[in-house]
Amino acid sequence: MEVGPNNVVQIIIDNAVVCKATGMLTELEFPSIYWTLCVVHTLNLALKNICAAKNTEKNSVAYDQCFWISQIADDATFIKNFIVGHSMRISMFNRFNC
Repeated sequence: MEVGPNNVVQIIIDNAVVCKATGMLTELEFPSIYWTLCVVHTLNLALKNICAAKNTEKNSVAYDQCFWISQIADDATFIKNFIVGHSMRISMFNRFNC
């Protein structure tokens, strides 16, 4: 209400049932505001379901097909750790940051 409903176009919410209900109520009260489920949260839930359940019969095929995701995540973590652990990172950041 501080911002004003005319200044808000969209709200992005978690996928929990109570959040969905809140989004629907907000949209009913303020027709100009749209609510959207968080795509990142949705993907996170899907990937956790696929990757964590590798031992179950139901998800074993999906896990085998999506195993490349964990390899890319491991590579990205390695690169991140290298950059964060590098002694020149602050110098490089300061030099190239606008």
